[in-house]
Amino acid sequence: MQLNGEPARELVRKMLIQPMGGSIQKQVENFLDGQKQDFPTRYGVVTPEELIHIWVEETDRTKLRYFHGLLFLQGWASLIESENNPRWYECLSDLIQLWHFKNPRTGVDPSGMAFHDETTAQRLNQLLSFAIISNPYFSAETSKSLQSFCDETAEILLDEDFHSGLNNHGMFQDIALRNFAVVASWAKESTRTRAFETSCKRLREYFVHAFTAEGVHVENTPTYHLMVSRSLKSHLEVLDQLDAHDAELESLYESAADYATQIVLPNGTFPPISDTTRQPLHAGAANIFTEEYRYAATAGKFGRKPKTLRKAFLKSGYSIYRSDWDDQDATYVLFQSAYNNDYHKHSDDLSTIIYAKGQEIITDPGPYSYNYKDPFSKYAYSQFAHNNIIVDNRSTARTDKNADSVRLLSTKISGEEFEAIAVSGRLGDVLHERKIVVSGAARKESIQVLDELQTDSTHKYSQHWNLAPGLEVVLHGNGFEVYRGEEKLLDAFIETRVPIDLEVVSGQTVPTVMGWSFPSFGQKVPTNVVKVQFAAKGNLSVSTRFELSNFSYVNRGLYSSGAHDWQRYPNDRGLNYLETDTSKGSDKTPLVFAFSAMGLSGDFTFNYKSTIDQVPCKAFYILDDFGDQGSYYLLEKKSKRIFNTVQNFISEKIIENNGSDRQLYFVGSSKGGTAALLHGLLIPRARVFVGAPQSKIGSFVQKPHPNILEYMSGGQTEQHIQDLDEVLYEENYLNNAVKSVTIIVGMADHHYKNHVLPWVDATRKYSSKVEMVALEGTPHAEIGKAYRIRLRDELMKSQNTQGGKILDSGVDAGAMKSRVGAHNVWYDKVSGNLFATCEPQQGTEIAYRLYRDNELINSKTYQDVNFTAWHGLENGRYRVRFFRRSNQSAESDKLTSKWVIIDNVN
Repeated sequence: MQLNGEPARELVRKMLIQPMGGSIQKQVENFLDGQKQDFPTRYGVVTPEELIHIWVEETDRTKLRYFHGLLFLQGWASLIESENNPRWYECLSDLIQLWHFKNPRTGVDPSGMAFHDETTAQRLNQLLSFAIISNPYFSAETSKSLQSFCDETAEILLDEDFHSGLNNHGMFQDIALRNFAVVASWAKESTRTRAFETSCKRLREYFVHAFTAEGVHVENTPTYHLMVSRSLKSHLEVLDQLDAHDAELESLYESAADYATQIVLPNGTFPPISDTTRQPLHAGAANIFTEEYRYAATAGKFGRKPKTLRKAFLKSGYSIYRSDWDDQDATYVLFQSAYNNDYHKHSDDLSTIIYAKGQEIITDPGPYSYNYKDPFSKYAYSQFAHNNIIVDNRSTARTDKNADSVRLLSTKISGEEFEAIAVSGRLGDVLHERKIVVSGAARKESIQVLDELQTDSTHKYSQHWNLAPGLEVVLHGNGFEVYRGEEKLLDAFIETRVPIDLEVVSGQTVPTVMGWSFPSFGQKVPTNVVKVQFAAKGNLSVSTRFELSNFSYVNRGLYSSGAHDWQRYPNDRGLNYLETDTSKGSDKTPLVFAFSAMGLSGDFTFNYKSTIDQVPCKAFYILDDFGDQGSYYLLEKKSKRIFNTVQNFISEKIIENNGSDRQLYFVGSSKGGTAALLHGLLIPRARVFVGAPQSKIGSFVQKPHPNILEYMSGGQTEQHIQDLDEVLYEENYLNNAVKSVTIIVGMADHHYKNHVLPWVDATRKYSSKVEMVALEGTPHAEIGKAYRIRLRDELMKSQNTQGGKILDSGVDAGAMKSRVGAHNVWYDKVSGNLFATCEPQQGTEIAYRLYRDNELINSKTYQDVNFTAWHGLENGRYRVRFFRRSNQSAESDKLTSKWVIIDNVN
């Protein structure tokens, strides 16, 4: 092997002497000419005095690496050589010797950056670039001084105790040493040979160690995979010029191309995992590997389209879904469980990245700096910056001895099927298993994330979803929507057996750093992070479904610059609400709290706004967007935090809006009517005006809406049903004598028999103020129209107020009245009541006689209430006779009902 061979020397020379960027050339020329006492760097213009301060006192490791490695001099050798100006060379030499003088090797802290392992290697490359410049005007003394500095630095790198070992820092050391061996023609032949043999031996060991069997670089970062692959390629080229081929390294280089191709995002960048920064790959990186990699790196502009769409690197810990290679709008999902080495490791085990519609959506922030003491760097490395699960609000360490506990367990990739399962044992006594399933048509995928947490202990958990900068988020009770401007990109729905909290954090610095993204080293921008928090004892499953097209939530304009201005009440569980004001500045008009009826799954909106807007008032439309179809503003897995949050919201708004002097209305129909009862009946002076509510919530939802039953009560057993049925029958709801309640219900609506009459009857023993208006022939589906008309009239009536008290309207609020079509009798199994009702006429009163078979067993005297009930009846056949008479006449109509069978199974 001939180290003095010209082809190898010229190849290394080209590697060392890079052309200068034109944008700073004039500034460098002015410095070298002595016209200015400063020079350009990536940290701005720096004077020699400032440079000395940096070399001696600066503490930022990234900055120190740059200046101690003389990296700010990149390109200067090319400029100096091209100009043949001896003064420039002398000026440059003085600057280098100044560093040498300020940083003597003896006595320097080995942990400092002046003689940091990789920094020393970078410095040798810079020194070599100046020492090999071909210029006849350079003084022999200056040239010899630089060459001696190179020799001294090479000796440091040859020291086995100084060598960094099997990592990329050691690689840089050995590349610099190899470069020295090839180009340092002034050095002793024995020194050059020793440097070459030592560096090649180390490099071979490192390259074999640095890649997994699947060709993935072990330092957890795609940019380092690229960097090391580039170094491997250039090393093979040098060996080739020296006729020192290495077949194993050549095979290793070829196997690295597949991962490099597959990991690239559809926009031609690497995902910002670990210490990877966001930067286009087409600039100087597209020719490192195959034509398929070139296609990926240039986002399809050049090269050949890869054949493989989806790939799992099982032993290396990466699984990658891609919808297509056609353009930057393709869908891309990365699921990582890579802990292949401590170097450049972040606490990102089982983190997930979603790219779609031309940009990152759920993503990692990237690195901030290598200064581990900086709070932003700490955040970037921690679990809080990645899309995984945190236990007890403590991030795992960046590195530990549990690398083997992080594994990609299995994958299914065939045709349209994509599934990957990985596990992490780095969370103390919690074993975290995550499964990712991607399904659906290309670019319209559903992405299912199933987290299994296995433990015998009780813990608090926090699941983080980091959004890309510039994206906005709308929170719901159990999920969120993501928007780019007015365009909805994605939404998420979360299911688990325990209550959850959702919170958005952005640009936070105290008490801890959170909600930041790092476009490049040292740069930070605020971004939204969705925190999903929950607590549980023992094992727990958490399902998160991301939708790109078939959205879980109907877009109802909660994030919109249109007519509605939705707001977020952040207290405890959090509420979305819309506030409107048609009061024209008056603080005497009513306050209206409107509750939503049930919609289709994921369709959460308000009701009766157009009606309420017709009346001067201030209104609050509160969304029940908990679960997938609502929670009656009441429960989540038996927890009353939703209910308490709504009550807190109502109380605060009453205080803020002079509620002590205003009439308070609680309105809604069906589910919204139930919610108005649940919340309005607990508010002093409330006027509850509702349509066809459900009083027995469990019985109502058990069949048509078992999802709501499960969400509210945590199960679907008879006990769960009974628990919900009993809520409105608690004494604090029945004993509401100080409040005014009106219920509008249709006689043809099953709510009339099964929900309204039983509840109104239950309030009678407390003399509660309940008015029931039953409408002949109105089914539940038509209650909205009828209720809307009466709601408008009721609110208009409220305008005749003084001091917030309703003037006498001629309505007897203590009476229960109804306009019904005919007499009727039925048995309600839930309450155990036999009900009887009869159509009243103006100025009439009704008496009731109850018969079992032909035996009269009970009589009720004349009253102006048109219904009654009996409780605790034995099994048998019953009917009722009605006697209806005018208040001024002794004559009565006599009506007899059909037989009703009571057959309770014991």
